[in-house]
Amino acid sequence: MLEDGPPSADEDVARLRLALYHTDLFTLVDHGFLTWDHDVNLVKRYTGKVR
Repeated sequence: MLEDGPPSADEDVARLRLALYHTDLFTLVDHGFLTWDHDVNLVKRYTGKVR
């Protein structure tokens, strides 16, 4: 079953999360695949840029 979490920023991010549904969101963020923008509560693709 899918966990509730922040929405994905776009379709590409949503597809990646769906493909890796068995992997915890925190793990995807820790490994640099995604970033979680806590200010707007949105999961985005990692761009390598730090605010």
